Amino acid sequence: GLKQEIAKKITALLRDKFPKSKGQIMGESVRVSSKSKDELQEIINFLRSQEESLDTALQFNNYR
Repeated sequence: GLKQEIAKKITALLRDKFPKSKGQIMGESVRVSSKSKDELQEIINFLRSQEESLDTALQFNNYR
C-alpha cells in the first residue's frame, strides 16, 4: 500500500494538474474520480511518468 505522505503528494499533484478531477485517500490507496474517461487516462499516464520522482511503484485498478 501507499504511505500517507506519498498519497498526499499524489493528491496534491492531481489538484494542481487536473483541477476537474477528485483524489481521495482511502486507507493505503488513492481513489481518483472524474466525469471524463479521457481525463482518467491522462491522469494514469501522468502518474506513471511521476513514479520515479515519487519513489514508489503504482498499481492502477478500474472499477467502472
